[in-house]
Amino acid sequence: MAGGRNRFRGCLTVLWAPRELYLAVGIGLWLCGYFVVDGWEHRRAVRWLVPILLLNCDILVRTMRESRWLWAVAGLLAFQALSRWWSVGNEPVSNGFDVLAVLALLISLVAIGRREDAGNWMLGGLAVLAGGVALFSLAGFYGSEGRHLATDRLRNVLIYENGLNPVLTGMLCGFGAVAAAWFAGREQWVARRGLWLACLAVLIFSLMATQSRGAMLAGGAGLAVLALFLRKAVLPAVVTCAVTVGTYFLLVARSDADLNLIERGSTGRLEIYHWFLERVSAMEVLIGSGMSADVTIAKVELGWFVDHPHSSYLTQFVLTGALGLALLLFVIGWPVLRALGAARRQEALWLALLASGAVAVLFDCGQMFSLYSAPRIEFLLVAVPAALCMGRVGAGD
Repeated sequence: MAGGRNRFRGCLTVLWAPRELYLAVGIGLWLCGYFVVDGWEHRRAVRWLVPILLLNCDILVRTMRESRWLWAVAGLLAFQALSRWWSVGNEPVSNGFDVLAVLALLISLVAIGRREDAGNWMLGGLAVLAGGVALFSLAGFYGSEGRHLATDRLRNVLIYENGLNPVLTGMLCGFGAVAAAWFAGREQWVARRGLWLACLAVLIFSLMATQSRGAMLAGGAGLAVLALFLRKAVLPAVVTCAVTVGTYFLLVARSDADLNLIERGSTGRLEIYHWFLERVSAMEVLIGSGMSADVTIAKVELGWFVDHPHSSYLTQFVLTGALGLALLLFVIGWPVLRALGAARRQEALWLALLASGAVAVLFDCGQMFSLYSAPRIEFLLVAVPAALCMGRVGAGD
C-alpha cells in the first residue's frame, strides 16, 4: 500500500513540476490562433486555457502581487468596465469575461517573461508561424484564378480569404518580420541565420503585397529601432529587406499592374476621425461615451459604412475619454521605458515590437487591452510584447 502511495505521489510530482512549461506552451499555442483561426473562434478558445491557469494559480497570484504594472493594467480594465454604467448604447465591446480573460492572460505573459528566454522562444515560434502562413497565403491567394500581384491585395487565406482584411494581414506580417529580423541579427550559426533571413524575406514580400501603408510604416518603425540599436548586427536583415522590396517593385513593373499606394490618399481615415471627434460632448471629453456605446458610422453619413474608428487611440478616447486614454498611454509607456533601457543593452526586441505595434494601431484596430475586438489583433501587437517585456526586464514593476 505504501509503495502504491509513493508511486502516486511520484506521478503527481512529475506532472506538477513542469506546470510553468504547460503555461508557456498553452499561451503560446493560443497566440498562434491570431495567424490561423477566425477571430471570434480564437476568442472562445480562451476557455481551453482555464485548466492550465488554475494549475498555475499560485504563480499567477504571486506575479500579480509583485507586479505594479499589472495593477495599472487592472485599473485600466476596471475603468473600461465601469464606463459601461454611463454608456447609453448596448454594443458588445466588452464584458466581465473579457476583463478577467485579458487580465489572466497578461499575468500569465508576465510570469512567462520572467523565465529566461521563454518570451524569446515564444516570439520566435510566432515569427516562424507568420512566415509559414505568409508563404502559404502567397501561394493560395495568387494561385487562385483571376488574382494577380499588385492588382489584388494579399490577405491571409487561412482567416480572411473571403473578407476585406489585407491591412490585418499586413500587420501580422510586420509583427513577424520584426521578430525574424531580431533573431537573424543575434544568430551566430550561418545556416540558421540564413533560414531566419529567408523567413524575413517572405514576410516582407507578403507585407508589400498587402499594400497596407499603415502596416508597412509599422513594420518599418520596428525595423528602424533594431537598426538604431543593433547597427551592424542587423545589416544582413536590412539588406534582405531592401532586396525583397526591390524585387517586389520589379515584379510589379514587369506585370504592368497599376500600383496606387500614393493615389489612395487617406482612404477616408481623416473623415472618420473628424466625424467622431466633432460629436464628442464636453463631458465625454473627460470620461467618454462608455464601453457599450456605438462606434460605427452609418452609410448615409459618409457614403460608406464604418464599423470602427480605425485608430485604437481614438477608440479609447471616444469610449473612455481623456481619462481612459491617459490610463492607456500610461500602461503602454511604462513597458516602453523598460524596453528602452533593455535596447541600450542590445536587447532591442521588446522596444522594436512595441514601436511597431504602437504605430500599427494608430491607423487601424480598436481596443488594445481587450479580446472583444476580434478578429482584430491589437492584443497581439501591443499587449503581448508589453507584458513579456515587463516580465523580462521590468522585475518589480
